Amino acid sequence: MKRIIPIVITIVVCVYLFVYAVMTLKGMSLSEPLGIKLFMLSIGAISIGVMFAMVIALFRRLREIKEEEEDDISKY
Repeated sequence: MKRIIPIVITIVVCVYLFVYAVMTLKGMSLSEPLGIKLFMLSIGAISIGVMFAMVIALFRRLREIKEEEEDDISKY
């Protein structure tokens, strides 16, 4: 159960950020000023960067949970 909850939360947040990034990039049109295009591209890039950070944090958390369980077993 300790491993399932971080996985589910990461999946939900990553799906939300992915949809947000796609909608931001899809909403960009060629007729918009350059400043608006750069702003929308930066929002999309930040969303994708946060997704990667979430996945890295998930793997670190899963490793931490695994080490924690091994330490608990060695106490007895």
